[in-house]
Amino acid sequence: MTRHDNGAPMAIYLQDAHPINEGIDIVRYAESKGFDAVWQADSRLVREAGVPMAAFAATSERIRIGSGVIGKADRAESARAEEKAAAA
Repeated sequence: MTRHDNGAPMAIYLQDAHPINEGIDIVRYAESKGFDAVWQADSRLVREAGVPMAAFAATSERIRIGSGVIGKADRAESARAEEKAAAA
């Protein structure tokens, strides 16, 4: 596990403007170096975070995956309910 000098776990934050296959490579590399987590940005202008997060989860073994802030106003109620159900 990669730790900061103060002992805190380390994570990588991915912006939303990179191709998914590049993000997968970054997640695999981070996992191989012992990082604890990867956070995917969410943007209404580029893409939402769910698809790349699913790709990262499908191609990694232990690293935790999360999103930055997901804008409530940018999604219909039905889409948010669907995402919540899929994550359960």
